[in-house]
Amino acid sequence: MNFGCRNFGLLAVVALAGGIVIGGASVVIAAEGDDAQDPVIATVNGEKIFASELTFAQSQLPDEYKQIPPAVLFGLLIDSLIDTKLSVAQARREGFDKKPEVVRQLARIESQILQRAYLEKQIEEGMSEEAMKKGYEKFIAESKGGEEVRASHILVETEGQAKEIISELSGGADFSELAKAKSIGPSSDKGGDLGFFKRDGMIAEFSDVAFALKDEEITQTPVRTQYGWHVIKVVERRKARPPMFEEVEGEVRNRVTRNIGIEVMKSLRAAAEIKRFGPDGSVIEAPAK
Repeated sequence: MNFGCRNFGLLAVVALAGGIVIGGASVVIAAEGDDAQDPVIATVNGEKIFASELTFAQSQLPDEYKQIPPAVLFGLLIDSLIDTKLSVAQARREGFDKKPEVVRQLARIESQILQRAYLEKQIEEGMSEEAMKKGYEKFIAESKGGEEVRASHILVETEGQAKEIISELSGGADFSELAKAKSIGPSSDKGGDLGFFKRDGMIAEFSDVAFALKDEEITQTPVRTQYGWHVIKVVERRKARPPMFEEVEGEVRNRVTRNIGIEVMKSLRAAAEIKRFGPDGSVIEAPAK
């Protein structure tokens, strides 16, 4: 990217970053700073632009634009904020803020911001340690336990080599020793031991065969994957352990967040009188509770 060139694409992204984008519209954030804690970085016809506005605008940029050198980005963002102040002031002078379609858009955006703020507050209050604990317990209860197998393998380059190894194993050769001597896989120094894994822990061609074998059973035909030819031995099986909380904390938090939002809206709906109308204005009967 040529940072010295103010191309249209970059300016368009920076311009959008100066406000909140909701429902396809951009809303300018009014400054709430003070000169001591939030320094003024520009004025437009006496109206102040605070550093917090620039910080917010920068936070709205896509990641690739955040890598622009700070000195270049600083100038672009200030220009964008200045342009916003100028165009908004001119729009008000020309009465755009009184136009019915603009009033409707502003009302819709205000509603979305208020809804978001309200729900965020409810989620913050409901996101307790106890809620997360119950969410984790429910996640574990709903998760499919599944099965894990512990398998070893010997990986070679050709089908012929794999068939020779199977023949040696049938003659009584030790699997672990053959793996150490002939396998080109990274587990060769461990006798081919791959440890326990779930079905989706290996590529399908390998897992399908491994999970079809019985304990201590060895494949009688070579298994081909993108890595080469395998001879597989299943050592043992066990029920898959449930994931630790730390492993699924993000997913549990998302579930708890979603459930809090659902319950909040259920409560609001239950306390409200709601009537529905079809596209032609006819009354739609409410579904039975």
